Amino acid sequence: MNLKRGQNQGSIYQRSSDQRWVAQVTDAGKHKLAYFHSQAEAQRWLTFALLQIRLNRPISTRQTPLSVYFEFWLEHMALTLRPKTLLQYRQTIQNHLLPGLGNVSIQELSTEQLQSFYTLKAKTGTSQRTMQLINSILHHALEDAVQSGLVMVNPVKGTLKMRRNSQERIVLSPLQVQQLIEASQGSRWGVLICLAVTTGMREGEIMGLKWADIHWDLGQLQIQRQLYRLPGKGLVFHPPKTPTSRRNVALGERMLALLRAHAQRQAGEKSKAGSKWEENDLVFPTITGKPMDPRQAYDYYKEIIRELGLPNLRFHDLRHTAASLMLAWGINPKVAQERLGHAHVSYTLGTYSHVLPTIQKEAAQRMDQLIPKAGKKRGTGSCQ
Repeated sequence: MNLKRGQNQGSIYQRSSDQRWVAQVTDAGKHKLAYFHSQAEAQRWLTFALLQIRLNRPISTRQTPLSVYFEFWLEHMALTLRPKTLLQYRQTIQNHLLPGLGNVSIQELSTEQLQSFYTLKAKTGTSQRTMQLINSILHHALEDAVQSGLVMVNPVKGTLKMRRNSQERIVLSPLQVQQLIEASQGSRWGVLICLAVTTGMREGEIMGLKWADIHWDLGQLQIQRQLYRLPGKGLVFHPPKTPTSRRNVALGERMLALLRAHAQRQAGEKSKAGSKWEENDLVFPTITGKPMDPRQAYDYYKEIIRELGLPNLRFHDLRHTAASLMLAWGINPKVAQERLGHAHVSYTLGTYSHVLPTIQKEAAQRMDQLIPKAGKKRGTGSCQ
């Protein structure tokens, strides 16, 4: 983010009479001047003055409250962030950052203040995930402030590093997955659940899948979009959030057969709907072809796991289940990473580290075969 001056956006110069630095801006046709002992101070004031003008606020102070800065920063980030991510940023700032830090000057914000803020949030029950999101937003916003010359250093960098939650993820066992699939067999939901647990696709990726994305001859599908609900806008399609999320996922013969049967079922629904059918080429639309709210899949999933007496896990935990099973069954972590759409294999291994002891044990047992049984003579294959 660049808040520095451009043409007709103010100027900085040094007076020869007393060597003081002067920052000048034009606001509503009137020139405003401020005097400083250093060029850096003048630049920071000019940056803030331009920010105030941009927000239609009076230039009345040399300090920038975080509440004012966040207002501008979010306006800028709206140009680059996905709508869902932008909404998450706004809610986090509104609910957590503004109550605790909104009145603090960005120029005076210290590492000690931030550390105290983090400690208080943790003591009052803020979840670790929310704490990490707060830290990430602050780091990003203040780093942009440094790049813009509004502050000299990013105080977030001096805070204690956030610890990641190492708690083991709870996932379904292979037997529980089979129970879930069998109970939903013969319906569109069964196909959807099978796709989730065999590919690790996100719910939004599944709901945004189109028939054109399935390449039957290659036995794979291509993930090119997500469908999700955005407050105030309804259901929206959006490209995957990262380049690695836009990926090809190989499908087994049984999964392909389920999808073919699902296509035939959908053809019957289309014929029955007649003129009410809205063609969107979606693999999992409503019975009239419209985009299906992901909450419908969630509600069905919750109902069926309740009936089966399975652990009360989120639909998203089917993705975690798929990842855990891939690693537990010896699938190359790099392949698992690519199927899941993670940016780095280290993230895949770190996130599903609870599976690693099982893999380590299997590896140890295999490598143990190199050692001859007790009593076997030297020179017949023993380790030297």
